Amino acid sequence: MNFSKHNDFDYNLIKVMNEVITSGNLSRAALNLNLSISAVSLSISKLQRQLGTELFVRTSQGLKPTDDALQINQVFLHALDLINDGLLTLNDNVRGQSSLNVTCPDLFEHYYFQNLYQQTNFSDTEFKFNHHIKCSHDEYVDCLLQSFSDLIISDFPLRNEKVTSTLIDSLEDFVVVVSQSSLLANQKKVTLAHYHVIHHAVCTYNAESLVNYSCKDNCSFGGRNTAMVKVGYHSSSINGVISAVEHRGMLAILPRKIVGNYINHHHSNIVMMELPDEVCCKKICIYANYKKKKDKVRGMESIVSSICKSQCEEVCCHY
Repeated sequence: MNFSKHNDFDYNLIKVMNEVITSGNLSRAALNLNLSISAVSLSISKLQRQLGTELFVRTSQGLKPTDDALQINQVFLHALDLINDGLLTLNDNVRGQSSLNVTCPDLFEHYYFQNLYQQTNFSDTEFKFNHHIKCSHDEYVDCLLQSFSDLIISDFPLRNEKVTSTLIDSLEDFVVVVSQSSLLANQKKVTLAHYHVIHHAVCTYNAESLVNYSCKDNCSFGGRNTAMVKVGYHSSSINGVISAVEHRGMLAILPRKIVGNYINHHHSNIVMMELPDEVCCKKICIYANYKKKKDKVRGMESIVSSICKSQCEEVCCHY
């Protein structure tokens, strides 16, 4: 590779190369960059001439970056991180307030961050939440590494050498939730018949139920698997699910601690009941993920530590 520093070097060409590496082919890169395919191709050719090295090899799966391209791209991403962190720090200094971009489902925001808002050591922190749908593992990692998000709360750990992934909670105790005005409200446990006849309000995450229903010993009801239910409402909003239970006579299956939080802090008109013996739910592990080398890492560790501490205190309160 032959490169010497020149004032006329176009660093935007490296940005184009980064997009081609990320996208895997010229057409997707062109679409993401809002350029023509020919413009992207010319940019790559120009960069290869200026660097004096081949950057991509064509394969049946698309364009494969060479070792030189990956090395340059790694330096580019690191420089981009430093610039983004510097701009964020400058912006925080100007406003006298730090900001934190958090990606997590609506359900997790209401439960895990509610207490943080009231703590004095986070009074100068502005939390910005993004409730977009669940992404793949690699998409979440890219979101962190490219500084689109500072903290991601997910139901699986992110395995990357540049990312810290901490288990903050485990949801394994689930209950049935009904309205206080429901005829079932005075019962301690929902029967299998009611479980199947009444419509369910389902809390969704990436268009799938957050709670993974299953049945014990291959039980069935009316010729149907126990895990099959009537669904009358789908929503990624926990407030929407609770509202459907309160006002539309539905029932929902949710983690006990989250339901307790809504009863105690939001004064929702709901009650908890035990699941039928034939029904069980898969445990959900909750992870906090953030980039290791970042100016905000100390603040992130403090936030994650506070979330874990609040979970421990809640467990102690229950016992």
